[in-house]
Amino acid sequence: MWWKDLRATLSQRINVEGIGSSASVLVKDQHLALPHVLVPDIRYIDWGDLQRRGFKGLFEYDHDGSKASALEKAIGIKVIRHRVKKPAGTAEEIEKHFGCKSSQLVMVGDRPFTDIVYGNQNGFLTVLTKPLSLAEEPFIVRQVRKLEMSLLDYWLKRGMKPISHNLLPDAMECVKDPPSL
Repeated sequence: MWWKDLRATLSQRINVEGIGSSASVLVKDQHLALPHVLVPDIRYIDWGDLQRRGFKGLFEYDHDGSKASALEKAIGIKVIRHRVKKPAGTAEEIEKHFGCKSSQLVMVGDRPFTDIVYGNQNGFLTVLTKPLSLAEEPFIVRQVRKLEMSLLDYWLKRGMKPISHNLLPDAMECVKDPPSL
């Protein structure tokens, strides 16, 4: 029990699984870092349209559950809570939690090499957004994010395409104009 708590605490500082996965993506699996949808924030996603197409949930790391609760209330989609950062965990675990196929799930994240790779590896629809806030983000994380986004931009400019998704062949169909604030 104490090992799981220690690992969860350390994973906030060092994402070992993420480092290993990133190296693999960089060397041979660049397509896994390409999101199906790239938007500034989740207000650009037509959640109702995704639900009509058969999508069931949203997956995001949230250490205390507060983000998950707020998102569930705002968009009406279940959010799974987990204690380990991506890319840990398997599609089977997620399918068991939600009671549906992993291809019916949506992975929203702000990091191509962790969030998007994890989602693509497990068959989710992947949505890349800008971070909600950079205020408390450590300097090194900001630098790694810049590197990830530079690589993503380079691969997209070279014509690389994300993995296709069977429930949404044209992922841009779920993008809308956000509501005005």
